[in-house]
Amino acid sequence: PDYASPGNYPLTSNSAIPSYLAVYDEVVNGTNTANPGTSGSITILSNNTSTMRMTGTFQFSTDDPSVATSQHSIANGYFSVYYGQ
Repeated sequence: PDYASPGNYPLTSNSAIPSYLAVYDEVVNGTNTANPGTSGSITILSNNTSTMRMTGTFQFSTDDPSVATSQHSIANGYFSVYYGQ
C-alpha cells in the first residue's frame, strides 16, 4: 500500500487489507500465466510520501499449476517504484 511504513511484511491474500502480494509472471508457448506467491515476504526500505517513491526487497515462492511438482523461488528481489499519477 502507498502508506506502508518501513518494515518486513509477510505475503497476504489479495483480499487482505492491507495486502502485500508477489506474482511470478511467466510466458510459456505464447501464453501468459500469473502465479501468486504462496509464501515469502516484502521488506519496505523507504517510503517517501512527498515524492511518492517506495523502495524495498522481496523474496517468495510460488507453485506452477501447470506442473504438479514445480515451484519457483525468487530471492534477493529489489524494487523502486513511483506510485504517483
